[in-house]
Amino acid sequence: MKYPLDEVFACVRQTVPPATAFNSLRDIGRAHFKSELWDAVPLPDSEADIAAAADWLKKSFADECPTGVYLGLDTNNQEEEWGHNVEIGLSDSADSSRLDMEWIFEGLDYGDNHLIRGLYEVYQAYAAFELDHPESLFPDYIFFLGYSGIVLAGAVERIRPKWDSLFVWGFHDGDMGYLVRTSERGVERVGQSG
Repeated sequence: MKYPLDEVFACVRQTVPPATAFNSLRDIGRAHFKSELWDAVPLPDSEADIAAAADWLKKSFADECPTGVYLGLDTNNQEEEWGHNVEIGLSDSADSSRLDMEWIFEGLDYGDNHLIRGLYEVYQAYAAFELDHPESLFPDYIFFLGYSGIVLAGAVERIRPKWDSLFVWGFHDGDMGYLVRTSERGVERVGQSG
């Protein structure tokens, strides 16, 4: 079964309001897999999710200026108040001028995990449809990967790191992509498969 990863990455790459991007994810889902779930999933509070993720990223960096930031997604450890769905690993061995992920396998400094609340709520809504495998992965690749990318890119844009860094994100046990690149000039959305 082929998942529309390039379309999801392109959606994350867009600089449009988060609600518009989320609805684009619905359209991607509808185009590739017929199900009522695309309309049943509620629109998450992206502003609150971006603000909370920006605070988490600031705390994670503290005084560090990593050249590589790994943001790994986890659908299995989400729980209402104490769970997480994103882990962070920092590296000083990434070359932000190149789209390369080898550095994520060379020993990362891990920080505290984070729960994107709206992502958890979206997951709960589509998991209620109890799809069989491999169809159950469609909403993971569209909503979980896509919405997390929208939130995390928005959070990086909000804190505007002033150093050269490459942010990658995706499923910690599977598909990863390039999220954003930062420099003194600002934040560039990359939104590309790794």
